[in-house]
Amino acid sequence: HASHFLRTLLDASVEPSMAAAKPLAALCQSSEVDETIPSDAAVRSARCILESTYKEELEEEPPSNQFDTAPLDGDAEIQRLKEELEKERALRRDAQRKESHYKRKFEESVSALEGFGSEMGELAEDLRISFTSFTISDIGLFLVTPGNYYLAFNVGAPRHFLAPECAELVGKDKHFTPYYILGRITDIERRTAGPPEEPESNPYHLPEGVEFCVVYLESIAEELTEFEVE
Repeated sequence: HASHFLRTLLDASVEPSMAAAKPLAALCQSSEVDETIPSDAAVRSARCILESTYKEELEEEPPSNQFDTAPLDGDAEIQRLKEELEKERALRRDAQRKESHYKRKFEESVSALEGFGSEMGELAEDLRISFTSFTISDIGLFLVTPGNYYLAFNVGAPRHFLAPECAELVGKDKHFTPYYILGRITDIERRTAGPPEEPESNPYHLPEGVEFCVVYLESIAEELTEFEVE
């Protein structure tokens, strides 16, 4: 029935707009008065009313888009990306310069340490105490004896005595002590012991005719400061 169909449209879950409701209501009233209106004609009329009404509403009120954004400026975006890329390149160049600087400093430090170690090794070699033989510029260690004179610490090189002039420096140098004397040999005098009753020719009370050496030293206190721990 035509009027029944139109009322069903009015009662549908998706309600038509006010612009469409009035023509539909008028069509329903005309259908109730004139029951001779065919059903298909009523349907076509209702369809035309709805389509024309909704078309007008869509044209008048375009749907809003909540995600609308400002139009993208391609040139500005490209410029922004170029600036960011240039910043990254500048940071990378700065990091490379710093890396090169620290690498060079590290290599210089290693080289300096190697040179220092070599120098210290040479100095240590130069400051090695001699005890199997004695020559000028060697370092000798002299220990006090019960006879109150100083005899060189030795292995297979006996009778090297400290000159009395050097023994007088005890207490005036850090390594000239009452118990030991440490210094660099500046001179060696080879002598032969005279009779025991002659102190000048046999000051160390050796058997007559025995060879001995009188050794002269100089201080090495300054040389040893490189190895002293504060």
